[in-house]
Amino acid sequence: MNRLKKFALLPVNKISYRMRLIRLYYWSERRLFLLKAVYVLPVCYYRWLYQLCLFMVESGKCGRMANRVIHSIPFHIRYELA
Repeated sequence: MNRLKKFALLPVNKISYRMRLIRLYYWSERRLFLLKAVYVLPVCYYRWLYQLCLFMVESGKCGRMANRVIHSIPFHIRYELA
């Protein structure tokens, strides 16, 4: 349930920040703070994504994009995979 809640709150947070809806932004920030330790996607997805990005870097294609995607993976998962 917490994954679903965080999945719904993340876009609300980003959109409200961009549209300068301050009350909505702070409301979503408060709710997201409680869900800080919850990861939206399962670890197996992050593992697959990490391996795909390493393959892209090795093949020489889309290196900058792969680097950006790797750094979007939560740190403790990245640390376990490396």
